[in-house]
Amino acid sequence: MLLMKKRLKTMKFIYEISTFICVCISVLISKTKCDDVLVFTDNDFNENIKKQHVVLVKFFSPGCGHCKALAPEFEKAASILRFNNPPVALAEVDCTSTGQTTCNKFGVKGYPSLKVFSDGELLYAYDGPRDADGIVAYMKMKLSPGSQELKTLEQFDSCLEDIDNVVIGFFENHDSELYKSFRRLADTQKQHYRFAYTFSNRIMTKYGYRNDVVLFRSKKLQTKQEQSQLRYDGKPTLYEMRSWLTASYHGLVGYRTHSNREQFEAPFIVAYCDVEFSGKPTDTRYWRNRVMAVARKYAKGPRRITFAISDASEFRQELLDFDLDPSAEKPLVAARDDSQRRYAMRTDFSIEALEKFVEDLLDGSMKPYIKSDPLPLNDDGLVKVVVRTNFDEIVNDPTKDVLLELYASWCQVCKHVAEKLEEVAEKLKNETGIVFARMDVTTNDLPRPYYIKGYPSLYFATKNSKSSPKLYQGGFTVRDFLQFVAAESSDPLNGYDRKGQKLSFIAFHLYSDMSTSVSRVTSSPNGIQNVIRDVNHHILKKELDGVRPKSRDSRKYSNQSLA
Repeated sequence: MLLMKKRLKTMKFIYEISTFICVCISVLISKTKCDDVLVFTDNDFNENIKKQHVVLVKFFSPGCGHCKALAPEFEKAASILRFNNPPVALAEVDCTSTGQTTCNKFGVKGYPSLKVFSDGELLYAYDGPRDADGIVAYMKMKLSPGSQELKTLEQFDSCLEDIDNVVIGFFENHDSELYKSFRRLADTQKQHYRFAYTFSNRIMTKYGYRNDVVLFRSKKLQTKQEQSQLRYDGKPTLYEMRSWLTASYHGLVGYRTHSNREQFEAPFIVAYCDVEFSGKPTDTRYWRNRVMAVARKYAKGPRRITFAISDASEFRQELLDFDLDPSAEKPLVAARDDSQRRYAMRTDFSIEALEKFVEDLLDGSMKPYIKSDPLPLNDDGLVKVVVRTNFDEIVNDPTKDVLLELYASWCQVCKHVAEKLEEVAEKLKNETGIVFARMDVTTNDLPRPYYIKGYPSLYFATKNSKSSPKLYQGGFTVRDFLQFVAAESSDPLNGYDRKGQKLSFIAFHLYSDMSTSVSRVTSSPNGIQNVIRDVNHHILKKELDGVRPKSRDSRKYSNQSLA
């Protein structure tokens, strides 16, 4: 029996030691993963960012639900990419405390925001996946060579056969500043544009370029109305070359696809037709030349507009969003202005009709097309249904604070958030100054200044900040929402203090009376005296209550909760 007890004690000791070791190992592993993510602050950002050849920086808020979900994936990716060849550093900046100035400098508006830097210079905003494998694959792709070397005339001619335009550098050696800037340009812009270069004397002799960078229009996009080759004649700096490329790449009327549509800046006009490029004359060339005849008049100056053509079948849903028929025989025309408002040409296509459409757009005499679900027949719920046509009535109501969820019907997280909003709305149903609302942004146009920062995106528009609503960055629990509304509401809530704590029956009246008294300081010449009198009144009442005997019913009543 004694031996059995000793064995049990020994086993228990071994178990405790093993558990302790496992915990230590776990902590060490966790610490190692965290250490792989560099931490930058306002004090050291400029110094540290220059130490890394390539670094992916996460700008975040500790209380942000999306940030919490990204954190473990970001750490896993950091542990992998630090051993990449060349290595990629991952870093983070806390925008709510030690990195506020840095976040403001780089225009961070939502969390988490990811940006890629190289040798201390901001290259672009990260727009890739948010899981560890996706982050690793994306960054490896970005580090792959941005341009191919063309060694023969056959390779050169083949390069021009692609539907996309291509920027080609002609160099005699690797030492020139132009060559170095070109390679840097290719590395930073390879996701958006095609690049190639050559050292071949034979190729340079045939095309007449040496130590030059030239934009070649694809043979399928060449036309007599614009140059098929455009030589860069600016300074050999990355900034100026990038500006030239952005302004020149697509020409008068670019070919807009799903993969490059972000490159066409508003205001822009798109002609949709059946796109078919081949060696023979096609309807596509015919229609594009007519669009180009109008585009030439608006290529420069303050009335400059971007023009493009797109395939009607590829952008079928976009046409339906404009209430246009994708099966139309003639090209369909639609536009967006600087404010992202949408317009559609309702007449048959012709050069004259297109030019009138452009003039009406520039003059502001044309009404925008608004996509909206029908108004809800019955909207008596605690969470209001917002569509585009009642957006101003509900969200921009100057007498209400509005917490708005922008969602997509297919988003599962959005459905979870909707349930939590219902619970919060139930708790605050007696708060007449607070409105909870939801809008499906897949079926309704979203007005500015609202924008989608992942699904769902939530905004709080107080009575005095309708033009600058606050993007919600907190968690998705009832408690999170309740604390946020209590802290941010224009006026104190009736049943909760500013920290989201529920007020008892007597505390509520004391809180309300004292709030009213404080407001009298500024509204009355004897404001201070009024407040002092109110305080004395509450103290005297408390003393009387302390000596007055209470029945069981009165004690129960005094502790009753408002909510």
